Amino acid sequence: MGDGNGLAEFYRGKRVFVTGHTGFKGMWLSRILHLLGAQVTGFALAPEGGASASASSTASTMGISKSVSGGVGTGLAQPHGSGDMTAWCPGAGANLYDILDGADFVDSHIGDIRDFGALAAAFDAARPEIVFHLAAQPLVRESYEQPVMTYETNVMGTVHILECVRTRGYVRSFLNVTTDKVYENKEWVWGYRESDPLDGYDPYSNSKSCSELVTHAYRKSFFGGGAGVGTGFATAISTARAGNVIGGGDFAKDRIIPDCVRAGLAGAPVVVRNPGSVRPYQHVLEPLHAYLLIAKAQWENPAFADSYNVGPGDGDAMTTGDMADAFCARWGGGMRWVTGSGASEGQSQKRAAQLSEAVEAAAVAGGYGALPDTVHGGGNRTGHGELPGTGYVGDNRTGQGDATVKHEANLLRLDCSKIRQALGWRGRYTIRRAVDTTVDWYRAYARGDDMRAVTDRQIREYVAACSVTGR
Repeated sequence: MGDGNGLAEFYRGKRVFVTGHTGFKGMWLSRILHLLGAQVTGFALAPEGGASASASSTASTMGISKSVSGGVGTGLAQPHGSGDMTAWCPGAGANLYDILDGADFVDSHIGDIRDFGALAAAFDAARPEIVFHLAAQPLVRESYEQPVMTYETNVMGTVHILECVRTRGYVRSFLNVTTDKVYENKEWVWGYRESDPLDGYDPYSNSKSCSELVTHAYRKSFFGGGAGVGTGFATAISTARAGNVIGGGDFAKDRIIPDCVRAGLAGAPVVVRNPGSVRPYQHVLEPLHAYLLIAKAQWENPAFADSYNVGPGDGDAMTTGDMADAFCARWGGGMRWVTGSGASEGQSQKRAAQLSEAVEAAAVAGGYGALPDTVHGGGNRTGHGELPGTGYVGDNRTGQGDATVKHEANLLRLDCSKIRQALGWRGRYTIRRAVDTTVDWYRAYARGDDMRAVTDRQIREYVAACSVTGR
């Protein structure tokens, strides 16, 4: 996001439409776009539990369950400097949109992506030149409980936004943000490439695979050669498949960082249920930088319209247990984590060793040599490594010993060589710096600091890191 890549010059004055702007990633993206000088319009459900939740919404008049970008809560959390733990509980009202006062710099439209009429009205009012599609039902657990709603939101929501793009003549660049979980996960050590089969296992992951296919079909059918049918207007269409992100302002349930924050404020150990799961963690600013580059590049040259993996380098794919270690070290005060699998210490260590040996053997057999310690599932921790045989796909969800467990992916990695070669993008933060930056944000929030100033400072620090060597 530094001056070397021309993002400020490019986005200044551009009309940009962001779906899912009230969510964690959507709010960070909207803030960056505002700082770049863009005219930002957002469309999403009201943020969970916040002041905006009382705003009127088309979805409420339709009787639609609010699960996109957060549901409607029952009121505001207590002031974040109060030390009251209710402010950190999911659904109690803490959300980045209200913390940053998003309505102050985003033309915010509250509605449901499944309501095409409401979406089209907001779209026509904004007349965007660039569209970032982030609105989604993003929770694996929720997808098992409400599969129909998940497919309606993540598949038909994609159809709806693409219909707005197809039938209007003013969009030049469209990016659909999906997930690294779109791939058919074969539990191998190699990173998945964009050409690998798409077949997510659970309803959430699979609905995102479908969203990719919908985007691809629209691109071939209606935007072949870069021109929308009947519009004569060049429209570039891409998708971005990002790994797990961390950063300040995420208050979601079943995610490792918010769980760590809640435990740290309570002075309690973090319960980590799937410490051996390997995930491509990265700070939220990393993929957002990539999204901005993709939208700019395909505007300037439609040949860049494609699908891109966005993730950290191989050395920064780490286990959830290692993530908890890094958090505890930065938080201080003797904070520690414990396994929540119900397995004994000996069983956990044995299962972690089995994962480590299997991964290492496969890597050596494939000619990769020894892998970084971060994929071993063991290491020097305050808790014990675990090879989760079951549990929800994700960071820190219900695992072994729970009667409601679902499928769990033990190992997931991305090959991001395509975006590095095509656009020159690469991650700037090591995972340790990403964790430190995240913890510092939550510490500031707990103190009652000016969080818009803190957020802007972290954006500027990332820009400075990008400016060192460009892009």
